[in-house]
Amino acid sequence: MNPSPAASPRWIRAAGWILLIKVVYLGAVFAILKGWNHPEQIPKFEVRWPIDADPTFESHFATWDAAHYLLLATQGYAEGVRSCAFYPLWPLLWRGVIALGAPPVWGGLVLANLLSTLGLALVYRAVALRHDASRAFWVVLFMAIYPGNLFLQFSYSECIFLVLLVSLWSGLEERRWWSAAFGAALLPLSRAVGVFAILPIGVWLLRHPIIAPHWNRWVSRAPRSTHRLLTVVADPSRGGGRWWVLPALPLVGWAAYLELMAHWTGNPFEGFEAQKHWGRHSILNLINVPKFVIEYLNPRYFHEFADSMLDRLCFLAVAYTLPALWRSERALLPWAYILGILPAMSGSFTSYIRFSGMAFPVFLMWSAPAPTRPLRILRCVGLVILGLLHLHLVRNFILGRWAG
Repeated sequence: MNPSPAASPRWIRAAGWILLIKVVYLGAVFAILKGWNHPEQIPKFEVRWPIDADPTFESHFATWDAAHYLLLATQGYAEGVRSCAFYPLWPLLWRGVIALGAPPVWGGLVLANLLSTLGLALVYRAVALRHDASRAFWVVLFMAIYPGNLFLQFSYSECIFLVLLVSLWSGLEERRWWSAAFGAALLPLSRAVGVFAILPIGVWLLRHPIIAPHWNRWVSRAPRSTHRLLTVVADPSRGGGRWWVLPALPLVGWAAYLELMAHWTGNPFEGFEAQKHWGRHSILNLINVPKFVIEYLNPRYFHEFADSMLDRLCFLAVAYTLPALWRSERALLPWAYILGILPAMSGSFTSYIRFSGMAFPVFLMWSAPAPTRPLRILRCVGLVILGLLHLHLVRNFILGRWAG
């Protein structure tokens, strides 16, 4: 897909509308908090803002992970600090804004919203090019209202992760190598799952005119039914030597992450050591299927750090879209796996509602045309439910309760 400028959607106008809605959204949050300002009721976290001081009005916008990112942005990484579990790209960007003289909390909030506005606008552009403007509108609407994406309004790493994710996806879709390379190299610096971008890149490259014949020859040895599912058609537009470099870039980004951690803390694996303190995320969980099933079947709370019913319901909603993806958007299944399935398995559903907010293939399926009245009603009911859950989690976040 190589759209001409005349065919490109009006994504900059979409960005303007998204930014306006964000201003109204945050304005409402500010107004409510000004009328009800009791920062002393925010729980005493291990890391909170201000550091080593009583909470203030700003503390409502720096709870949970945002406080850890603020610590990293202002004081940096160090050996033995539990905040080292968080990946460095977002706190580095935040540090840059602070260095320019911005107040720490408000500077991060502005930067996060500008980046997430760009990310959602790029989603609109990519979907409009792939389908049409109406489909793009619904995808962005579902993404914005999805409860886990409340963090696109606050100082979390979702903002930069979304920009990089869409840069990679749209770069592959539109054969724009520099855009794809930008996303592929930096995703591992923003979140652990970023290194797994090598999977959709590899699947995309199967249609390379050099790879496709060898791949088809190999799968021809498989049973007939499997052969039909796995065979690919060579795509001449995917030629060019530089595309061969792309699968290596997530590994380069991950190596850069390890090098940075070694430089800052003396231990390249300090982040993994810090992650053990939470006792939830582990790459070994990806192969421990019995544990995954047992965890899924044992929710104990509506929504808490662990054992959340809401996280499991969100996983069910994601899994429900997979058959539809297989039928209509099969090329997006690798993306659905690394963004929607892998985080549930690796983290035993912890923070799943937040991680799944980046699973754009799911929202693409939810936004499919609704030709009948019952489907349109179902879509509206779904949006209302998601909106109510979103408001509930926003309330939790600004009061220092668990939101995801």
